Amino acid sequence: MRIWLCGRLRVNADGESVEHRLERRQARVLAGLLVLRRERPMRREELIEAIWPDTAWGQHEGALRVLLTAVRRVFGSDALTGRVELRLELPSDVWIDVEQAAADVAIAERALREGRVADAAAAAHAAASTLAEPFLAGETAAWIDDARRELGDLAVTALELEAGAELKRGNPREAARAARELVTRAPYREGGHALLMEALAAEGNTAEALLAYERLRLLLRDELGTTPSHAVSDLHARLLAGPEPGRAPPVARATEPATEPAVAEAPRLPLPVALAPVEGVAFVGREPELQALTGAWRRARAGARRVTLIAGEPGIGKTSLV
Repeated sequence: MRIWLCGRLRVNADGESVEHRLERRQARVLAGLLVLRRERPMRREELIEAIWPDTAWGQHEGALRVLLTAVRRVFGSDALTGRVELRLELPSDVWIDVEQAAADVAIAERALREGRVADAAAAAHAAASTLAEPFLAGETAAWIDDARRELGDLAVTALELEAGAELKRGNPREAARAARELVTRAPYREGGHALLMEALAAEGNTAEALLAYERLRLLLRDELGTTPSHAVSDLHARLLAGPEPGRAPPVARATEPATEPAVAEAPRLPLPVALAPVEGVAFVGREPELQALTGAWRRARAGARRVTLIAGEPGIGKTSLV
């Protein structure tokens, strides 16, 4: 027996589709509930409340019996056990899509920990594909909404695992596809945006990776009034700076006047990647600003504490000047 709960309810028994025997919408909802909660018995009151919320006590007992008869026509006359508390007992080898998806996510997590990235990517992709459609599509109930949230979280985990595994196995195109789906499903999950940025950069599309960061920044600013995390901002800075440069070309300095105290030349320390000049790219202009900064630097090295503020419109070249 094979049962699909994602998308429309489907039941296949011995190669035959039998879900059409659940003619009424309430029967499909009841069948989905009994399949999903088959690990524990459910009181009749629970079943009635799940199908007819806000109902008066004692109502719908007759209607529930009709629905249970329809469930038996699909899963077998002996599938429902108990009287006050009912439980759906299915064959030991039954295949249920949401249970298989949870198992695939666990397989992917274990494979990724063990370094088997191809296995991790395959299992995570299988889980994400299974969970692509909504749980019991077209049906409405409070417990269905709860199940959709839980399975939505599982789908996000699957996509995150898939994107990470595809990146590690050197397959950025598939990583970017999974990351895009992840961002669509969970737009406020910064890890998905980071995976998308890494995948696009690995494809050689750094500009798109930077645009992905900008979309995240605007989303967080406009919707939550916050900024990306340090980890994502650091990734953006690394992408913005490009490959870590080698030895940077010297920057022209203003001639120090003879009246300044002589200070021994300190050993050069490498600048952070985001601030290091890109080798082979000339810096032109900004002579007054460079002179002001050079003077402030000389005075600081002579012992005077100094804070310099650099301000300007976005994109005017503040970082390059620093």
